Parts: sequence; C-alpha cells; structure tokens
Amino acid sequence: MGFEVEPGTEPAGAVLAKADYDGPGVHRVAFVRALAPASPPSGWTVRRHPQGEPIAEDVCALLMDVFVGEGFTPREQIGNALDPSLLGTRGAAWVAKDDTDRAVGVVFLVEPDSPFRQVAVPGEREVHFMAVARSHRRGGLAAALLTECLREARARGAKKVVLSTQPAMRAAHALYEKNGFLRNAWRDWSRDDGRAYWVYELALR
Repeated sequence: MGFEVEPGTEPAGAVLAKADYDGPGVHRVAFVRALAPASPPSGWTVRRHPQGEPIAEDVCALLMDVFVGEGFTPREQIGNALDPSLLGTRGAAWVAKDDTDRAVGVVFLVEPDSPFRQVAVPGEREVHFMAVARSHRRGGLAAALLTECLREARARGAKKVVLSTQPAMRAAHALYEKNGFLRNAWRDWSRDDGRAYWVYELALR
C-alpha cells in the first residue's frame, strides 16, 4: 500500500531512510539527519618573500606544526632553526596565504654555497622546509610551491635541483616523483642523532 508524508512534517535537514506499512492507519517512518557537504579549503595565493627579511610568525608556526607536530623533528632538537630572522636568510622563499591572510604553505630554495646547505654542490639548488597546512593538502599547493623553486633554479642557471626528505614522508616522495625527481641513494645521509634522509634530484633542461 502506498503512503505519503505530509510536506513540512519531516525533521529539518533530514532525509527519508525507511518507511513501513503496519496495517490500516499505521505507518512507521524513519528519518536520518543529512550530512552537510564538507566545505572545500579556501583559496590560496603564493607570493615570494623578500629575501633577508624575517619570516612571519605564522609561517614559523606552520613549520613547527608540520615538522615537530607531525613527528618528523623532535622539539628538543629544533634549536633555532625556526627563528624568524634566521629563516629570512636561508634563501629564496615563497609563502602561500589563504583568503584570511593565514600562512598555509612555505618553501625555501637554498644556494650551494649557503651555510644552510645540506647536500647541494656548485651547479645545484636545494629545496628546504616545504610545508603545507593539513587543511590545504591534496589541492595542488605543494606542486605550486615546488614549481616556483624550479622556475627560480632555472633562472639562476642551475643544472640540478636536490632535496633531502625523511623515509616516512611518503606523500612528499610521491609529489617529487610525480614532478620528475629521482632518488639518489648514493647521496643519502644521516644526522648525528640517527635521523636518516633520502636525497632526491631533478636534472633541469
């Protein structure tokens, strides 16, 4: 037997889940609350940071959240690496801001003669501290930051771009490989505390 639910009697924001007929004048109707669609991440804009100027505090906080908060670097070993003034001298930097002007991404490109270099040699440029906020991952932001580094490296006449990444950073590995980077295990290295790093390279054409 068919039946109808009188319009306006269903719970607000609900959808019909089940309806049964139990005999004359007895209808059992079950509703479930409809889930609101997830809000997509806000937009973002990547801008170059003026080299030599201190890095903003919200960028430092983002780096702390990603590298320390996600377990890649012990808090007690971060030292002064995230000091705003020191970061400002590390190299060329690009910062991504969302629609509320909050930092949601950052990356640095380091010269081979920099005191901050890890593995770069003459003719190479080195990517450091790429970080993207959890809320803005899988949306193309990391690729956009990497593209800025590659563009700058080519403009400076580099023959190769290199970077160091931890074995547990699998999402980062996928990004690098998708963009043509290859791991060179011969250049892998470790810190004094035992943390291992894999080296990826991209030959520029």
